[in-house]
Amino acid sequence: QRRFDPALIRAKQLLKDGAIGRAFKIVSTLEDSAPLPDGYDSAGLLYDMAVHNVDEILWLCGQCPRAAFAIASPLYSHRLTSANEEFDDGFLQLWFDGEFSAQIQVSRNHVSGYRVETWIYGEEGQIHLGAFLQDPHEVVLEVYGRSKTIAHERFALERYDRPVPEFVDRFGLAYQAELAHFVDCCLAGKPFGVDQNDGLAAMEVIDAGVGSLLRPEKAHRV
Repeated sequence: QRRFDPALIRAKQLLKDGAIGRAFKIVSTLEDSAPLPDGYDSAGLLYDMAVHNVDEILWLCGQCPRAAFAIASPLYSHRLTSANEEFDDGFLQLWFDGEFSAQIQVSRNHVSGYRVETWIYGEEGQIHLGAFLQDPHEVVLEVYGRSKTIAHERFALERYDRPVPEFVDRFGLAYQAELAHFVDCCLAGKPFGVDQNDGLAAMEVIDAGVGSLLRPEKAHRV
């Protein structure tokens, strides 16, 4: 759904337009405010959470990484639920060709609220979107150059008249746009803008990260 998020679409356009010059690093963060619900059977923290960040990064930069490395730990929220998941906090490093890298941080432990942030670092500036707010009604996008602010834009979020999951609060408009795109393509007989190959690419990256996963008990002692 992130490919249909208005703030991220704007960030990608700014990147394409050269607002910050050549990008060399993306940092993407996703942190839940509560543990998994009791009884939830997760495929794993990186598979369940970081796959969204990976897909976002592949979409923004238009290429797949050549290597991935992950570390993860059980820290707090796993003790508060009967859900089956091996870790509640993780980090994934991706290396791409052409002096470009990406970093992903995911966690179930951001108890003060749902956090979704992205930073894009370029040779001439930085794009930042999603600064954390406890009661979010908008997403703020900021673009900074070497000595001045290039852009400061606000994207209103959908307001619901009932409690909804926190990811719906943040991405409700993106889900609506994604569904509308799907229906339009079906009715017009056109190929989808996102297909199975995009999903496969994201999962292959997660597989590589999980395959490299460094567990604390196996780390070198200091």
